Amino acid sequence: MDNYVENLNKIKELAEQVKVLDLLDPSSKVVNIMTEIIERCRDIPELEMIDNNFINMDNFEAEA
Repeated sequence: MDNYVENLNKIKELAEQVKVLDLLDPSSKVVNIMTEIIERCRDIPELEMIDNNFINMDNFEAEA
């Protein structure tokens, strides 16, 4: 497995390949890139400290 810095650099490199509009109708390539980004993020122990429930979507209301 890559070390912490190499992993972050690879995540940044992968993220630069994806444009916001690609997420609306993702190609298989974009899905693969996003999957790799997510897997690499899971392998960074420091990110485990981030609370997954930081935004509670159950009580989320859009403002008009």
